Amino acid sequence: MARSFLSRAAPTVRCLITSVILIFLSLSVGTLIVWLILHPQPPNFHVTSFSISNFTLSDNIAVRANYKIDFVVKNPNWKINLWVYHSNVSVKYKRIEVSRGWFQRFPLPKRGRAEKSIRLEMDANNMRRDGAAEMGLEYLSRKEVGYDVEVYGWATLRAGKWISEGRMLKVECKNLKVVFSGKFDMAVGELRNGSGGAACSTVFI
Repeated sequence: MARSFLSRAAPTVRCLITSVILIFLSLSVGTLIVWLILHPQPPNFHVTSFSISNFTLSDNIAVRANYKIDFVVKNPNWKINLWVYHSNVSVKYKRIEVSRGWFQRFPLPKRGRAEKSIRLEMDANNMRRDGAAEMGLEYLSRKEVGYDVEVYGWATLRAGKWISEGRMLKVECKNLKVVFSGKFDMAVGELRNGSGGAACSTVFI
């Protein structure tokens, strides 16, 4: 009798499993089509200010500095809201990290509705002696040093109430030239481009 019941129930169970699979596939295909139509773009990052204070040399070795970076972040998508989550920020000199910071989650509504201003203040890391020496020599020869700023984080894209997707985010702000003034034991540097700032490249990875 039990076998008879199982035999009668088996087609129903198979139908239910097949229905669930088909629903899942339909939703997945539908979501993929929506994203292909909307073609989501990563947020635009722009460095509006990059300044360095208390830049100190000792025997031509850069031993101390305080970094301050101002970003403006915009959502280029007309129909997609973005959320950028906890992201790591690195200031680098010729691929050597000289400082590290982070910013917390923030929303970016659809294009034209808002933009986000972010300010980070970071202290210098302990650099390798060779990298610090090279930075010191560049400073002494030109009173100018080039830095890169990198951001790695997580972004969530949402279209409507039900369609969402998460992606890794990579931002690169290359060759930011900082011009220094003042004494070598307490110099102050400002971004050479001035009020125009510098645009960054942003990609989903």
